[in-house]
Parts: sequence; C-alpha cells; structure tokens
Amino acid sequence: MVRVLETVPKSKAGILIRTDSKYSISCFREWIHKWKKNGWKNASGEAVKNRGIVSYFDALLQERASAGQAVHLEYVKGHSGDVGNDGADYQANRGCELPSRPDRNWEQLEADVRQRIGTAPELKIREPSPELLVIEPAVPSRSQNAASKFGDFSAEEVQAMIEGMADDIEADLSD
Repeated sequence: MVRVLETVPKSKAGILIRTDSKYSISCFREWIHKWKKNGWKNASGEAVKNRGIVSYFDALLQERASAGQAVHLEYVKGHSGDVGNDGADYQANRGCELPSRPDRNWEQLEADVRQRIGTAPELKIREPSPELLVIEPAVPSRSQNAASKFGDFSAEEVQAMIEGMADDIEADLSD
C-alpha cells in the first residue's frame, strides 16, 4: 500500500487500493485518530505495533488529501481468485526469497513527506466515486478465468509480464 502512494502520480483522480488486510484498513478508518490522541498507545495502553510505517502511510495519505486526491481502501478476500490480490501475494512471496534488508527509516520518510506538505488537512475517508483510479498489479489469478481478465494476452505473455514486474521490484529493492 505504501508503494502505491509512493509511486502513483498525484492527480485529481482518486485512487482505490484493494487489500486483503482488514488490519490495514482498520488502522486508518478506525484506530489512527485514537492512537494519535493517546500518544500512539493502543486500547490496552501498549505502544502501537508498526508505528513507523503506519505513521508514514498516514503522512502519504495526508499528502494525497492536501493535493485533492481521494484514496479509498477496499477490502478484498484473500486467496479468492482476485487478480490484484493474487498478484500482490505473488510479489510478496517473491520478495520473501530475496536477501533480507534493513527496515527503511520510516521516521525520516515521514518527516520528508510532512515537510513537503506543510500543514495538511486531516484525511477524510471517502466512499469510492466513478472517477477513482483502480490500482491492481497485472498478474494472473489462481482462478480458471484468469485469461479473460487479461484480454487477448496468452498465459505465456502474462507470465512474462509477471516475471518482468518481479525483476523490476528486485532491481528497485537492490538500489
């Protein structure tokens, strides 16, 4: 989800991020405002897990909001034949095969975004509208109708696209 907001060009067209992570959606729809009020403590009084990346993603969302771009998070059931979700799963599994790397400096990344936007309005979660831009990786589904979702591409062409995307991701990660 972070990579989408880091890489998709800013525009007035909204972005729809489809994810199988109810946790991620709840972070930004339900919990983050409470966490901020409570000094980044959860309902149990413990430090919020993954605070760095959550706070950085929040800054990226606020940057999009300040540019007038709506971002909608939509739940999709995992391992259900959804093309985009299966593609994200594929990429995550490929990423697990790469050598481990140190975490990114989430605090610095957040500070950089917040500096770019100055004082940004709080993000308001909006329902999707017809002009939303749907972001989905173009990868095959595990479902039998995967080919129909890729139009006139053959299975071999789709596999080549996936491998090219994976190679691009590996190259980005090795930089």
